Amino acid sequence: MVVKNRFIEADLNEILEVIDNAIFHKIAFLKDASDFTATQLLHLTGNLYIRLKEQKDKKIQILYQDLIIKVLNMLYNLIDDEFLNESYTFSAYRFCVAPSESHA
Repeated sequence: MVVKNRFIEADLNEILEVIDNAIFHKIAFLKDASDFTATQLLHLTGNLYIRLKEQKDKKIQILYQDLIIKVLNMLYNLIDDEFLNESYTFSAYRFCVAPSESHA
């Protein structure tokens, strides 16, 4: 905020480079997503997306895209999709429909 509002002159990418490197090393070499909650991964995805949009170098953009893909895959693996399984499946064979009477 201080840099964006021009209270001081600085390169925001240089300032955030240390944080970006820490995030990269944490995510890139992570084997188990259980270190994070789904909410944390969603926030991280948003932050990575913002950083991606600020990049000019194509190689760095690809790096951010790869990180976002990995974080989204981690999020996918954390989501419990058991609630989508229905205990009761619909079947038309279970219903007996009486023929309707025709009113002439």
